Amino acid sequence: GAIRIEVSGRNTALMLNGKLEMPIREGTQSVDLFVPRGVHKLNILTIATPEAKSVEAKLARENRQSSIVKMRPFTAIDFDHDSAADIPYFEPVPAPEITQEENRWNLSMPSRELRFIDFEFLEYRGEAIAINNVEISGGELKHIPPTADVLELASNDVLELAPGDTVTVSYLDELTAGAEQRNRLLTKSLTATYYNGQITPISYDFNRSGNGSVKGTRKELLRIEPGERIVAEIVDFDLDVGLDRDEVEVEIQVNSAPPFKYTATETGASTGVFLAEIDTAAEATEGKITVKQGD
Repeated sequence: GAIRIEVSGRNTALMLNGKLEMPIREGTQSVDLFVPRGVHKLNILTIATPEAKSVEAKLARENRQSSIVKMRPFTAIDFDHDSAADIPYFEPVPAPEITQEENRWNLSMPSRELRFIDFEFLEYRGEAIAINNVEISGGELKHIPPTADVLELASNDVLELAPGDTVTVSYLDELTAGAEQRNRLLTKSLTATYYNGQITPISYDFNRSGNGSVKGTRKELLRIEPGERIVAEIVDFDLDVGLDRDEVEVEIQVNSAPPFKYTATETGASTGVFLAEIDTAAEATEGKITVKQGD
């Protein structure tokens, strides 16, 4: 999760997993970091002088239940690996590597999920840049160029769109009232784009009216008690890909435990809203996640 480290002294610096995150400078410094689950190597440099007689390093961990950042001194348990023997050491992913073979450049980097790729050339020699071919592959799959026949894509019944494309729909109105302005061409345009999805924990309150009917009211969750149900509401219209109710996969994680997957189902045909019901319990129960106060 996210952490903040603050180091005070005459000169301070910080290195995490062999990477200099806070260069050597005078005075107190702080840095915000996002670290994945695991045991990390942390090096802190601080210098005391007659003017700066005391030095200190403080830590603040991510707390999703509060927007206030509370710094505290490091304790011995923060460096005691025996207390977390089941947690493996963190292994940093290898840095991207660029190799050149004649006029061919290869960029190798760890796999990651990407929505789009943008190439930016900061410097070049000559009058212009000429690119003959671009190939993008991951694992054993080649994503660009696609394996499908590009010429056949133009003859199917699916629009191949990219962000920024303009879609125009036209209709010829041959019959009008009073026979005026016959053969009138009607057009409407829209721009193709992506929707930035969002996820909200919600629940429902059920109230019974005077005639006996029960009505549910949606409410957003800020906290729960063990044993209550969490409903994860995912709104992402980009994932509405079929005419029927679609499904998406979400990850649930309690503290630093390994995440596990849940399936969220669309609320209806072509709504773009997906719900996943997550049951909790104070003790280990099949089909429920175990939580306690403060998780």
